[in-house]
Amino acid sequence: RKYSFLRNIERVLYQRYDLIFCISESTRKSLESWLKYKFNKKRCKVIYNGSRKITPRNCIIQEPEKLDIISIGSLTNQKGFDISIKAISHCRDIVNSYNILGEGKEKSNLQRTILELKLSNKIFLKGYKNDIKKFLYKANLAIISSRWEGFGLVATEFLSAGIPIVYFNVPGLNEVLSGCEAAIAVNDVDAKELSNAIKLAKQNLVGNAYIYEKAIEHSNKFTFEKMVENYLTSYF
Repeated sequence: RKYSFLRNIERVLYQRYDLIFCISESTRKSLESWLKYKFNKKRCKVIYNGSRKITPRNCIIQEPEKLDIISIGSLTNQKGFDISIKAISHCRDIVNSYNILGEGKEKSNLQRTILELKLSNKIFLKGYKNDIKKFLYKANLAIISSRWEGFGLVATEFLSAGIPIVYFNVPGLNEVLSGCEAAIAVNDVDAKELSNAIKLAKQNLVGNAYIYEKAIEHSNKFTFEKMVENYLTSYF
């Protein structure tokens, strides 16, 4: 989509399909905007992704003195880790650790920001990890600081582990987390606003047994079984 001259070619290709599936309403709208063509909703359908489930921690839920925060994603501008790092600088007194799992071209810039803000003792770029469970089981709050998302699969994984979330209210991601009692939406993509949400999450979400159960309950809306059933219904 960087090259506008390809639009007409794609428009011809998409016209040949009987059914087109999108992983969220926002991706459907994005496709229509790119093609400058309005699809019939029976022909262009939204089917949300299914997600793997992380076995929740079997432990006593209690309010911690300080937060152990986690984020997972590629170290790119899209994921907004530059913003989440700055947000931690505004609430460092209530944060014990912030682990970011992932690799990407922004790694050196993020490391520089961490050093400049004197947060090397709190924020850790852990790189790519195959097994994320030990990091999830240590965490009591997740941040999703994406500037945009098609869906936000990591959100359902956090919730399945019973971890509440603070996130930017961007299209795609807000569809996944709409109505979730275990999540706080931040309307402005801004470090100070995100910091305020982190403080609010510590007061109202973290260490709360009710929120723990609601997180797991919401994640069950996005199972592989439901995704497959929707595809089978559409085909047959």
